[in-house]
Amino acid sequence: RWRDTVWLAAAVSPHAAVRRAGLASALGASGADRAAYIERFAFDPSAAVRACALAASSDAERARTRAAAARALDAPDAGRADDDRRRAIALHTLIALGGFDERATSRWLRAPGERTRAVAYAGCWQRADATGREALVLAALADDAPRVQRWAARAVQRDGLVPHWRSLLDVVVNAQSGRRLHSVRRALGSASPWWRLAFELALGETTGGVDRARLASWCFDVDRSYAMPASADAAAIAAAWQRASSAIGDPLAGAVGSRLVRFGVIAD
Repeated sequence: RWRDTVWLAAAVSPHAAVRRAGLASALGASGADRAAYIERFAFDPSAAVRACALAASSDAERARTRAAAARALDAPDAGRADDDRRRAIALHTLIALGGFDERATSRWLRAPGERTRAVAYAGCWQRADATGREALVLAALADDAPRVQRWAARAVQRDGLVPHWRSLLDVVVNAQSGRRLHSVRRALGSASPWWRLAFELALGETTGGVDRARLASWCFDVDRSYAMPASADAAAIAAAWQRASSAIGDPLAGAVGSRLVRFGVIAD
């Protein structure tokens, strides 16, 4: 007889795992008010809880949730601190329900809230081809919001499709930011060591000095790689290294130079 009380207590728990367990139990019981639970949890702050609610929804319940999500997105901005979170959740639910419309979703890429923009990027990413995904990553990295930049780095790490290092360099140079640079370097972690070296050398020329720790890390990585640089990348690296090596000095310059010789990037 305490069943409903326990479920209601779980519904207001601050822990997503507890809310999800309470929802699963309620939806699996006969006589439970399914519609009320679906309506409540389809817009839960936790994506895992929302997924549980949507997976258990009937076609009619999904249609009602889709309409509720559309209304939440179209509601006027009340100026509250949680408006961005509310819109982001509604957009995420709408996309999960198959209510994805590229034109409608892409307009949220310019939303004032960073959470909403991050969800919009993820939704557009799901339907984009390789060229479209690269454009989305570059646009997200150029976004001023760290949350959106982090999404771009994670998307590259999951997909393995890294934009060209020159394009990433342009993003960093055009709007210099430590957090943006960190996200770009995370994305480049999925690329070949040659792209990473070319990026660091070119970046050093714009900032007045190459990051020595990055060069030392590159020596470690390239020793475990069999990838050869493309001819265009090798030429760019050789030219940049000729300009940078004297300022770096030994022993680091010798360590990098010996590896460039070994791979035929520069002459001995």
